[in-house]
Amino acid sequence: MSLSLEVRKFINSEHTGDFVSVVLPSELPVERAEVREVNKDKSAANSARIVADNKSRLAAKAKNKAEHTLRARNNKQDQYDEASRLLASLKNKRDGIKPDLDRKREEYEQAHAVFEEKREIYMRAAANYAAAEKAYAAAADAETAAILAVNECRAQKSGAEAALASAKEGGIRNEGALSSARSEAEQAQVRYENAQTVYQQAAAAEAVKDEEYTALANAVAQLLAIQKDQTKRASDCMKALASADKELSRAAADYSSASEAVASAERLLNDNEKYDTEAQRAKINTLRQKQAAAKTRRENARKNRDAADAEAKTSDEARSVADINYNKENEKLLRCKAELDELRSKTQEASMKASEAKALYTSLNSGYEQSQGAAQSSAQDVVDRQQDVVEAEKALLNAESDAKAKHEKLTTIKGEFEKIKSDHDEKAAVSQKCEEENNSRQRAFEEALSLYEAAERELEDQHELCNSLNGELELLDRQLDADRKASSAAADIAAEMEEEAERLRLSVRTISTRYETANIHFMQQGRGEDIILIHSVGQSLYTFRELISKLSGNFRVTALDLVGFGYSDKPFYFDYTMDEMADFIDRFMSEMGIQTANFYGFSMGAGYVVNFAKRYPERVERLILMSPGGITPEMPLSVRMLQSRLFGGMAAKLYNLKTVDKLLNECFFDLTNLTDDLLTEYYRPASLPDCRRVVRTCIANYDDEGVLNSLRDIGAETLLLWGNEDKWHPTEMADIFRNVLPNVTYYPVRNAGHLAHEEKAEKVAYLIKCFIPCGFEE
Repeated sequence: MSLSLEVRKFINSEHTGDFVSVVLPSELPVERAEVREVNKDKSAANSARIVADNKSRLAAKAKNKAEHTLRARNNKQDQYDEASRLLASLKNKRDGIKPDLDRKREEYEQAHAVFEEKREIYMRAAANYAAAEKAYAAAADAETAAILAVNECRAQKSGAEAALASAKEGGIRNEGALSSARSEAEQAQVRYENAQTVYQQAAAAEAVKDEEYTALANAVAQLLAIQKDQTKRASDCMKALASADKELSRAAADYSSASEAVASAERLLNDNEKYDTEAQRAKINTLRQKQAAAKTRRENARKNRDAADAEAKTSDEARSVADINYNKENEKLLRCKAELDELRSKTQEASMKASEAKALYTSLNSGYEQSQGAAQSSAQDVVDRQQDVVEAEKALLNAESDAKAKHEKLTTIKGEFEKIKSDHDEKAAVSQKCEEENNSRQRAFEEALSLYEAAERELEDQHELCNSLNGELELLDRQLDADRKASSAAADIAAEMEEEAERLRLSVRTISTRYETANIHFMQQGRGEDIILIHSVGQSLYTFRELISKLSGNFRVTALDLVGFGYSDKPFYFDYTMDEMADFIDRFMSEMGIQTANFYGFSMGAGYVVNFAKRYPERVERLILMSPGGITPEMPLSVRMLQSRLFGGMAAKLYNLKTVDKLLNECFFDLTNLTDDLLTEYYRPASLPDCRRVVRTCIANYDDEGVLNSLRDIGAETLLLWGNEDKWHPTEMADIFRNVLPNVTYYPVRNAGHLAHEEKAEKVAYLIKCFIPCGFEE
């Protein structure tokens, strides 16, 4: 198709661009009023079709619900019938167990009566046997105790004889030890008196030094109190200075906010004539008054801050003087303390030596006294031991006589015990036999009772189940009746909506159409192989200003404002779908005389490039994709809300300079790249209402899933670039593109965020030149 080329100069701020007229692939009605009527009819027909489809789905859903309820009701009826049959069977089973239970109960009661009679006879015999056994055990214990007493007396006699011999030997040893202990105690007394004299001299020197240390400590304490007072004063001054700084910051922020509000209101008054001029001017006057008041608060806050700063410096100097005086006296105190500690150490050492000498003297003197007592005790001990031997011989004779008498008594009791034991064993055997019969009858009765109780519980559970199933069956009958009525009503409504939708569809008129033409803003620099730069939604070619200059020495670089963005026209009837964007890029290339080109696409612009490469593979040489993808959960709420049909319009109206500032702060890793000029240029084209409408439409029509499904169809060589600090498109997303693209080279750009070509333009340009080595060399 042969189309005219219209080029004219465009000057904005610091950059120069050109315009080209491109015929868009969107149909344009001959008369806009007629198109609006047709679109209104189409919208009504589409709405009616949607309503009819929804009603049809609701009718089908209601019918399915009624059928499901019927199936559930039939299943519940089958369950109730089966439960009723099982209830009758369990009742017959319980009635069959009852006669056997009664018979076993009677047998058990008879056996239990016999067992109780025999058990009573056995208990009397057992009582006699226990008494006899106790008497026999007491007699045996008495005999054993008598034998032990005899053995103990013999041992006491032997011990007394051995103690007598030992006492005689000890008396001889104690006489020698007494003489040696006397000599050692006299020597220890002399050493103790010498050590006590040394200790008293050291204690006197320590007392003199302690008085000197106390005087210095009092002086240091007074200086420390002065230092603390000056330190507290300096701290209070610093707090006052910090508070003044905060007040100054708040006043400056209020003044800046008021100034920005005045500037914004003035721009709104100058840019849009639809507003009520008098009302707007009154609002501006009010804002200016607030600005003047904020300025006055800022000046007052600055004066308070300067006064607080002067006070802080004065208090800091006073604190420094107090620190010097305190440190000087504290050094003297520390030296005195060291000397005092040394004297205390010497005193303590002398005291320890005196204590050791005294302890040694006391110990040796005590040993001498003990040796003297031991010698006297040994003599008395010999006399006592001789008396113990005599008494032990008498006790042994008495114990042997008592043991003989207790043995004769045990023999008599043992004969009586044997007779009682025989009678007890006989009655125990009879009782054991009756108990076994009783236990056997009891087990048989308990087994029968357990079977009967189990049958009774099973019968009760089944009866409760039947009642529960009957209640559920009644609920399902009511539910089935309601579902059938709802299904019938939904079917009638669906039929009515279907007729209305068909009537509206047939009423839509057809009109002849023509195509829209839009002026497209672009920049082209350099010569050599063509490379076309495609920006993301909401941007303009301004984002590529650094990349253009760094690539134009090797390639013919073409950057454009996509239709609807930047300084390009924003046609109303262009649908801004991904396929229409691809057709637009194709027609733009034809207008520029470019047959094939390499493409650099950024973010959502990379999605447009991928879709273009799929639809027009013959026009694509190579692809460079920078952080491709659409809206992600990591993006701010103000961006994600644009997707919403309900809140998208509100989000677009709230889009302002602060919003752009916040978004760019998240897109940049190095915030030093974010300047006021850059913020202004990003916001300028996006501030127009038509541009916001286009942004909403593009985001709504962006098919992220379609882009991913197209990746396998891309035959062109692809360079995939990604900022490793990208917050909006995390680097994990790169794995999807790397795994699916047939011919891809991946390279992460270090220390760069979402706008990597802005932060690392030199690095990105170098990677592109390495990827497309046939570029023109200067």
